[in-house]
Amino acid sequence: MCDGICLYSGLDQLQAIREALLRCLNGTFSSNCDSGAAQRWIRDQGISEAPTDGNELTIWWAVTHTFDQAAGFHLEARVRRSAPPNPERFEIGAARSGASWKDSGRNFAITSAFIRLLGSEEQYEMDVLKALFYYRSTGLLGTEDEQMLLEAEESVLSEEPEGKVYTKPPVWTWLREQAENIRVRSNIFKNVFGISTMPEGYSPKGKPNLRDEWYKKRNAIAHGRSGVVMTLAEYVEVEVFVTKAMTFISEQCLEKLKLIV
Repeated sequence: MCDGICLYSGLDQLQAIREALLRCLNGTFSSNCDSGAAQRWIRDQGISEAPTDGNELTIWWAVTHTFDQAAGFHLEARVRRSAPPNPERFEIGAARSGASWKDSGRNFAITSAFIRLLGSEEQYEMDVLKALFYYRSTGLLGTEDEQMLLEAEESVLSEEPEGKVYTKPPVWTWLREQAENIRVRSNIFKNVFGISTMPEGYSPKGKPNLRDEWYKKRNAIAHGRSGVVMTLAEYVEVEVFVTKAMTFISEQCLEKLKLIV
C-alpha cells in the first residue's frame, strides 16, 4: 500500500535534506585525513560505530543506521516505495527544501549560512538595544560639556536572567520578547533612540525593501515553504548588507548618544 501524497512529499523532503547534509559533512573530511578520522568524529557525536570503507560510506551508514534503528524503517526505501506514478512529483522534496543530492550540498550550505547570517544581525541589534536601555535609558542629560562617553561592557550583553528577570536593565525583562520581532525592534530604535537600522541605499522609495525580501527567503527556507536557490554572490551581497547595518547602527550610537557599542 502506497503512502498518500502528503506523507510522500514530507518524507521526500526529509530525504533530500539528509542527502545534502551528508554531502556537506563528507566534504569536511579531506582525502588527507587518516582513515579513522570520520569514525572518531561520529563517536564524539553520540552515534554508534560505523564501517571503515571510506569517509562517505562511514558517515552515510552512521546516520541511516541510527535512523533505521530508532524509526523502525529505512527512510529512502519508504520514499521510493511511496513514489507516486506521476514522475513530475518525484522531486517535490528537493524542490521544497532547496536541498538535493544533485548539488553536492552546496546550495544547502549557502542557504544554511544565510539563515545564520540574518540571525547574527538580529542578535547584534538585540545586544545594542539592551546596552542602550542600560546606559542611555533617559538619553543624554545635562549640557554637552557634562555628557560622558561610555562604552558598553561585556557583562551587559552576556547577562543571564535570574529566573526570567534581568537587572541590566530591569526593563529588558519585559522588552526582550517584544524586541525579538524585527518590526517592533526597528520601531524601538527609531522612536526611542532616533536610530535607523537601515543603511542608506537599501530602502529606496517606491521599491521593495531588500531586507524584507531576504527575510521572506529566510522564512521560506526555515519553514519549508518553497525551495530557495542562492548563489554565492547573493550570499556575499547579504553579508555586505549585514556588515553595513551593524556599522551604521554603531556609528549612530556614538554620534547621537555617545555610547560605544
